[in-house]
Amino acid sequence: MTTRTVLLAGALIALGASRVDLAAQTAAAAAPQATPEVTQALDFARASKAAGRTTDGLDAIAAVLKKYPASTDAATFQVETLLELERYDDASKAYDAYATALKRQDLALLSKIARADLVRTVKTRADQKILVAQALERLARQGDAEALRALRGAAASTSAVTPESLAPVIALARLKDKAGETRLAEILGSSTGTERAQAIQAITEADLRSLGPKVLALVTDGDVNVRNAAAIALGRLQVKQAIPPLKSAFDTDVGTVKMFAAVSLKQLGDPSADKFLDTLLNGQIAEIRVIAAGAYEFATTKSPGWEKAVRELMGGANPVHRLRAAELLARLDAPAAKTMLTSALADANPLMRSGAARILEARPELADPAQARRVLADQAPAVRIHGAGLVLALAQRSKPAGSPGL
Repeated sequence: MTTRTVLLAGALIALGASRVDLAAQTAAAAAPQATPEVTQALDFARASKAAGRTTDGLDAIAAVLKKYPASTDAATFQVETLLELERYDDASKAYDAYATALKRQDLALLSKIARADLVRTVKTRADQKILVAQALERLARQGDAEALRALRGAAASTSAVTPESLAPVIALARLKDKAGETRLAEILGSSTGTERAQAIQAITEADLRSLGPKVLALVTDGDVNVRNAAAIALGRLQVKQAIPPLKSAFDTDVGTVKMFAAVSLKQLGDPSADKFLDTLLNGQIAEIRVIAAGAYEFATTKSPGWEKAVRELMGGANPVHRLRAAELLARLDAPAAKTMLTSALADANPLMRSGAARILEARPELADPAQARRVLADQAPAVRIHGAGLVLALAQRSKPAGSPGL
């Protein structure tokens, strides 16, 4: 081997080694595990924070994150501290920089941002009582005792029956808190038909099945709006003993009650109104087609006619109908539903974004962490509420069975 060959071989080996070193350095910079440098910076930052010099601590962590941007420990300290200072936007930017370096979402840390955003909503949106109740409900579901007390206080603060006053009651009912059930049972006995109907709608929204028998008693109420609400609720609440009175309502009551009774009968597994529902499903009025399609929501098998109608509705002009159709189709064709919901999340109309986010929060299996992050970053608080709920739901799903709460 010539001297030149030896030198060339040595140069190639050295070049290879330098490349290996560079790759190792790059991996170390992106690696989330702790290094002595990160540990030292964290010790200093924690000591500074304890001594009241929080800014010095944050500066130290910011410096070390420039070198190790995917350090989980450093990013967690930075984000948590910024949230404690109520610097929400800075915390959000810091998290995004970390997630970009990590090349994935960190649901444990993102959950902290979600909870902080819910707290911010409670603090800054006191005039929007429905929004506040929704935020408190999600916090209470995470074990926040103060949020639960606030919901109980809001529910007991007025005897009025309005969407605003019912919001904390519905939240309590969804949380299986007895105060919610008690209040809704009281309103069911109201002398005002509008209030009875609102109570039934709230019970349906909360899926409060314990009050199903009381709702059943109102299927023959003298107020048609109450009968409509009861007919809708009985199927959703799966009140099996409602089948005979619903058949009677289907045979003898006015058109709207007949339609809602038919939907509930199908939801309860009774086929007696199937032909009527098929006629509605294949009709010309989109709103009625959506209602009829909902009759098959709990059915384990779907007919080709049902699928055709729902796909047509999902491609229709009405955005509300498209969302509902996507929600119905999700169990049959999750990819198609996800595509539609993803598109809705980018809509200029916040009502569309909120509707899509609500569906994803209820069906987290249709979403991914990156999508949840985008929803949580939405400009509209009514959308972020569902984004926070979705993040928390995904984080819970990702936890090993038997592990402690978030």
